[in-house]
Amino acid sequence: MIRVLVVGAGGIGSQLLDLLIPALTAGDIARRMGGVQIHLMDDDRVEVGNLAHQRHDPRMVGRLKVNSSAERLAPFLSSALTLKPIGEKLQRVSQLDGYDVVVVAVDRPAARALVHNNSERWIDLRCGGDGMIALDHQSDSNLVETMTPLDQSPASCQIPGSIKAGNVQMGYALAAAHGAQWLIQNLRELSGMPFRPTPARMYSLTFGELEFPEVPELITGGDE
Repeated sequence: MIRVLVVGAGGIGSQLLDLLIPALTAGDIARRMGGVQIHLMDDDRVEVGNLAHQRHDPRMVGRLKVNSSAERLAPFLSSALTLKPIGEKLQRVSQLDGYDVVVVAVDRPAARALVHNNSERWIDLRCGGDGMIALDHQSDSNLVETMTPLDQSPASCQIPGSIKAGNVQMGYALAAAHGAQWLIQNLRELSGMPFRPTPARMYSLTFGELEFPEVPELITGGDE
């Protein structure tokens, strides 16, 4: 059994699960992997303003996002593919225990850093406007640290005023698609199946491929 933790059931997390879970029913792949158990962690509730860019139904307003996602995806689940909602905020290392893969799709830098420092196999998905960033456990550690300042304020994936103006930006969907592809390939790798790595990237639907910032190499030790 492979255990996956998805942290965040908002724009990226809810869309990722809508892509991933049906895909894991194709060709009975979840059974051939020995079973896939997905836990979805988030303590937020569905708000009216979420409906334009998150995979939650209007009838779910006021309910926990994790329960909303679990209910809408229930028809795809089986003994080989399960989804458990966890209505909590990621705050402690112990909440990461026992998972083979962790996806962090929240805008809190402290949660991102907790995953980076305490999970062996992880992906960090971010979006802003029409762009996305995907870092993972194979990314340069100096780059990951540089891209994760702990004093960064949480922000919506939508540009301020875009929802009210009817100008919803789709970077969240791009990040979710990358994450779902990455997860399928990593699950295949963990199961000993042929796989194709999905590399870290930074991309904009308007401007195309973007370059990560150059980070000076950290040198320790040695003679003066």
